[in-house]
Parts: sequence; C-alpha cells; structure tokens
Amino acid sequence: MPGVYRTPGPAGSRDGSVALLRSTSTRDVMDFNMVQGPFTITVGPGVKAVKTSRCQPWHRLGDTLEAAIARASGGNPLSAQIDNDGLFVVGLDIMPGVYRTPGPAGSRDGSVALLRSTSTRDVMDFNMVQGPFTITVGPGVKAVKTSRCQPWHRLGDTLEAAVAGVPRPTSPRRT
Repeated sequence: MPGVYRTPGPAGSRDGSVALLRSTSTRDVMDFNMVQGPFTITVGPGVKAVKTSRCQPWHRLGDTLEAAIARASGGNPLSAQIDNDGLFVVGLDIMPGVYRTPGPAGSRDGSVALLRSTSTRDVMDFNMVQGPFTITVGPGVKAVKTSRCQPWHRLGDTLEAAVAGVPRPTSPRRT
C-alpha cells in the first residue's frame, strides 16, 4: 500500500537494507539504502515492490510525509540531537535549525546528506565529515541522513543565533 513507512533500525548487530523497486525484479531498483538506524521511506508513484533485509518491523505512518508529520506533531517532542546513524525526518524526528558534530565516529570518515524527501537520491547537499562539521536544516530540507558521525547537537534556529550563543575565547589581558 502506498504511504510513509518507518523502521526503528536494523534487527541485530548488522546493517539492514531497503530497496524500492520499479517491478518485482530486485534488479529494477529505484532507490537502495543501508539501514543503520531509524529509517523512513515513502512508497509513492512508480514503486511496485519493496525489499527489506535485516530490519526491525516497518510501520505505516500515513499516506504522505506531511500527514505523518502532522499526526506525530501532537505527540512526542522533537529531538534537538541526532545521536546515531539513520534517516531523520524534519518535523517527525528532529527540529529545523543548526546542528554540529565533533566529527566522525571512529577512524573512517562520516557523511551527512540534506534531502528534499525521504529518498536518499533526492539530495540537496552531501558532505563527507572528517572533523567538526555544522549543517543548517532549513527550508526545503525534509530529512537528514547521517552515517558514521558522533552525535549532532542542535545549536539554535539559525546560524546567526548559533554563533551568538557560542562562548567566545577570551584573550589574555596585558597589564
């Protein structure tokens, strides 16, 4: 059934996966993703089948992403932190604003993608994370996909507010 579906993440210690297919052939892939944490997909026009592997159960959230967000907005408060790998929906999981990570988790580079939808092919901006990194989840960003990063913390609504709220180092006084 078309709509928006969500899983809490992989089942077990290995990554899961999800593929949106144009037919029942697993070679006819529209979109493919490794599932490392919470993940949301939209089964829309053109999707004829969905193949999942090693994921916790998927639950239907509604007909559209907007409907799912509206229904969830009356419930749990949104997080001001992205604390693991996954695909996080703005308004469903996280608030818009400025987020910062100290860098990758471990010795490999991390990555972050700002998305126009829940499709990881609908990229607005993509970056490899090699050290401290800041993103702005602003207008048009519907989801954020993170991989192999330390937690992201929300600094404020705008970059200006985030910069204003950061304590500045003081210079030693000369006497």
